[in-house]
Amino acid sequence: MKRSAILVFGVLSILFALTLAFAPSRKEIQEQAAKEARELEEDTQARLKREARDRQSEAQSRVAEQQQELKRLEDEKSNALDAESLVSRYEFNEVRADLQFKGKEIAVQGKVERVGKDILNNPFVTLAGSTNGIASVQCMFSKGQESQLADLFPGQKIHLRGTIGGKMMNILMRNCKII
Repeated sequence: MKRSAILVFGVLSILFALTLAFAPSRKEIQEQAAKEARELEEDTQARLKREARDRQSEAQSRVAEQQQELKRLEDEKSNALDAESLVSRYEFNEVRADLQFKGKEIAVQGKVERVGKDILNNPFVTLAGSTNGIASVQCMFSKGQESQLADLFPGQKIHLRGTIGGKMMNILMRNCKII
């Protein structure tokens, strides 16, 4: 029994000595920790730079999209059909004008003649259309757009986009939006 205890003690002593011999020193542990901290810092810096680049790229894309939208709106405004011209075409030949415009979304420009609501309480704007003052372009808006129409006044020049519905006293445009 004594012999086995001495043998076990001897084996444990050898294992302990080997552990101490191969265990990293305090300096090695500190160096490893410092290396890992540097790698973590480098990884964090690289990630932050990537994220900043991505945000900058997204911002540049948004700016480019906004510039394209502004250009599209400016092009649409410059190509808008004059309200007087639209009314003239309908007065000259309603059948031809319906074939050309009815059911199509177009941009129209003109001077505000009136801002009001129809019998169903839907807001509209009429644009001066003919020199005789009988026919106009009546642009129908959704109720949610009333705040945009509140600042309009007669004589103001505006650009609108909407779908032509044909002629019923006035030339009707539905689903209108101010551009």
